[in-house]
Amino acid sequence: MKYGWILLFWFLHVATHVCLKFGSTDATRWWPSFVAGNVFAVMAALVLMKTYTGMNANVALALCAGGGFLLAQTTIFVAFRSKLSAVQIVGILAVTLGITLLSITGSNVEQKDGQ
Repeated sequence: MKYGWILLFWFLHVATHVCLKFGSTDATRWWPSFVAGNVFAVMAALVLMKTYTGMNANVALALCAGGGFLLAQTTIFVAFRSKLSAVQIVGILAVTLGITLLSITGSNVEQKDGQ
């Protein structure tokens, strides 16, 4: 189930950033999109806390925040036709490498009771 929480976090994280970007495209959308984006953000924070209860916090944060970042970047790139430079693409690849390195571990990624 811990991976279900991560998937839910990713969805909420992407929804947050799509709302905020959409709100920035027109003054009439500013406040409704701001409110909707922050509702999704609060729910994402609660889901992240739930994810922490079942996993090593460093691994959970890498997967949730890093994966959410990558998905939000990709979604904004596709949905709003944003431009990415070669250096920005290298940055995205570096984040992917960082998530991978944090997730590959010889130690237990499960959270033990009381920790």
